[in-house]
Amino acid sequence: MPREVVRDLGGAEALADAGFHRAEVLRDGAVLAQANPDFRTYGAEAARPVWTALRGALRPGVPRRPGGMEPPSHLWPEDAAR
Repeated sequence: MPREVVRDLGGAEALADAGFHRAEVLRDGAVLAQANPDFRTYGAEAARPVWTALRGALRPGVPRRPGGMEPPSHLWPEDAAR
């Protein structure tokens, strides 16, 4: 995540506290955030805290999966503006 977004969301520590498995600050201040230890186990249980943590930086509206997306995505189907 770009440093500006990370700053607006409260910093890397806030992301880690929000339920990310890992939030590593990169040299330029951006953050590499990992929701859970293994992509194969990522699902709705992990998607909800990610969505909640990122909600303030998301565009309004319910996300839609682009056609043919591989590997499968796990989007949280809720409007960030609400």
